[in-house]
Amino acid sequence: MLRRKPNHASTAQARVSVLTEYTPKLHGFLRRKFARNGAELQDLMQEIATAFAAVPKETVIRDPGKYLFGIANNIGCRHLSSKAREPLDQRTDVVPESLRNCSVEAAEFDAVTHDLVKQARRLPQAQNAVLRLKTETDLSNKQIAEELGLSEATVKKYLVKARAHLMGGV
Repeated sequence: MLRRKPNHASTAQARVSVLTEYTPKLHGFLRRKFARNGAELQDLMQEIATAFAAVPKETVIRDPGKYLFGIANNIGCRHLSSKAREPLDQRTDVVPESLRNCSVEAAEFDAVTHDLVKQARRLPQAQNAVLRLKTETDLSNKQIAEELGLSEATVKKYLVKARAHLMGGV
């Protein structure tokens, strides 16, 4: 007869305890990889907690921390891919905060930003998604390829074409 290891996260109380224990580490992980602001962080944490609570009690979770971070990574990746599909004109995070405070006149800066947004909208959807993931996250080309279901070579090619389009206004 096989003996199973005890399930350390089988009760609701145990899962709350695990979530409480790992919340600071999850916040750091989500901020580094997926969340651009506090609202996104809260949304992601809520989804993670809901998904963790929804795991059936019969499921044997040998390492609750790894299991929880696996859930967090999957939800974070889904979040990034959904952000990449949003139209640029519906997004509020197109211009990085560091560029908003530069010494360029506000009207000129707005005009340049508007032109870049218009040019980016003209990119094919796949190139646009690759460019967004590259510029808005710290994902490598390999991770972007995995996220979008492309080859790494295709990601590189799309980045080169997208950048050339934006630089030259092609």
